Amino acid sequence: MHHKSDIIMRYCSKYKHLLDDYHHILRVHLNGARQENEAKFGLIVEELLPDGQKQRQCEFRNCNAFIRNNRNRDDPQNVVPHQKKVALYIDILDAIHVHFVHSYDAGFRFKPNGCALYGDENDDDDDKEEEEDEDVMVRAYTDRGLKALSDWVCDKNKYLESVRGPERMKLNKFSNDFRCYRGGNGLLGEEDLFPYSFGERCYYWSYYRFNEDTDCHGKRCCDWFIEHKYSDLKEELLSNKVFSLGPRQYEQALEAVQLFMASSLVRSGMKQESSFSMFRTKQRICDREGADSLFYGISSSDAIKKEHVLSIFLYSNYLELGSHLRATMRRLPHRNESDFQYKERNREYWHFAKLLRETVEVYGEWVCSSSSSKEKDRSFFIGLSSKVIFRRFGGNINAVISATTDLSVMALYQHRGHRGDRGFVLELTESTDSAIGLFVKYLNSSFFSLFAAENERIFVGGWAPLKFASILSLNHHQNFSCFLKAISVFNAAINGQRSKHKPSKTDYVIIDRLIQYELKNGNDDEKEKELFPVYPTEIFRLLIARQKRIRIRHYNLLSHYPSYSTF
Repeated sequence: MHHKSDIIMRYCSKYKHLLDDYHHILRVHLNGARQENEAKFGLIVEELLPDGQKQRQCEFRNCNAFIRNNRNRDDPQNVVPHQKKVALYIDILDAIHVHFVHSYDAGFRFKPNGCALYGDENDDDDDKEEEEDEDVMVRAYTDRGLKALSDWVCDKNKYLESVRGPERMKLNKFSNDFRCYRGGNGLLGEEDLFPYSFGERCYYWSYYRFNEDTDCHGKRCCDWFIEHKYSDLKEELLSNKVFSLGPRQYEQALEAVQLFMASSLVRSGMKQESSFSMFRTKQRICDREGADSLFYGISSSDAIKKEHVLSIFLYSNYLELGSHLRATMRRLPHRNESDFQYKERNREYWHFAKLLRETVEVYGEWVCSSSSSKEKDRSFFIGLSSKVIFRRFGGNINAVISATTDLSVMALYQHRGHRGDRGFVLELTESTDSAIGLFVKYLNSSFFSLFAAENERIFVGGWAPLKFASILSLNHHQNFSCFLKAISVFNAAINGQRSKHKPSKTDYVIIDRLIQYELKNGNDDEKEKELFPVYPTEIFRLLIARQKRIRIRHYNLLSHYPSYSTF
């Protein structure tokens, strides 16, 4: 083993730009539009594994690098027994190997085979006048691409679970439980029948201690100011009462951060938004919209600090630690708690949450800065650990969430083999309700993650809203974007507003059938029930239960919603 360690150290000492070259590939060649990324990734794999070497490539199920890469880093017993720097280089080389050699094998990427993926087949086709309404309904939400994807990851999911273990698969950072508990005092409104929460926008900086200004949620900043409990991040990580790391784990993570701090990405690539080309435009829009300003005590000329990089590295690579951080930033799903109790839980990871928030909201990138103009290429996917009946198709997500740009990653983790209530995926994109939605920030953590194949993006803070573009049912191979769009159009019509989307024939058919279905209280033959997936039907039912009055603008109804005038 010492001989192998010497070989690794000599190689990495000679190849001084290993990390920079790796980051260059991720940042320049694999950071574009979805189809372009897939094509380039395929070329890289072909370059690494040309046809003549296919038989000699690494056998996936016997790959020690894959097993090491997926070990439980949260367990102090799994600290690699080498010198810290050697262990770090092994981790990085394993991560590179798994990303480029085994992404297809492991199911992190869907191998192109001519099959359309998630909704590419579901575009509205208003020219099909002869098509029956039932056919329109089924065609709108049935997605053959999702079935192909689900079949693709089935066996791969089982192997990954055998390597990581069932419990760690459930702890994956892409799965979210947004449910929250509300007391049963009998005075709940209709909107509270299906309670959910995206966490609270907390303030960790002294500027907000006595600040009585209201934030984007209409709450006083001082009411959500939180005082730290531990003196610094190290003490917090080693001594907190929720889940702590061992000293050797912390030292190894710190060694990794030292290497990342020396990379060209951190030294010159992670800049503040004041250097972005649209910064002035954002300032004018924020002034006009009255958006919150950020006062984090960081000067516009300040470079990112090692504590910021450490927070990202720990969150992305220590799955159980990240799971506990997310839990402290969300309301409890099964027990009522006061605001004080919520803040006390959040204090356990005060430094961790503060640094992560600063890294994303100060050094992250805007959603609108995506290299693609196509909305689908600016989609982010998160998993739902339980079904949530959303009141609105968007919101400010304050608690930290991990999203991925590859639906295949979500399919791998949300496969029905884990639990029966899994299999739902939420597709997020920038909100078009206001201009500030373009400037939601995220951090591309794949540069710091040892699981780069996951294509992770971190959102936190809830400074501006995200839009729910679709809800996907991987278990039943259904794409509910058509329902979300139709219900949004109908909601705008009955509230005297003009929809941002031009209503299509499919929108009218879906709403017409949903109304008929609800008027019958869902009591119809089995064929009728099969037309209506349960999830979007429950969302529509909650919408009409909450609607206390209908506001009709005659001009909008005739000009923008001509088919609704028949109602």
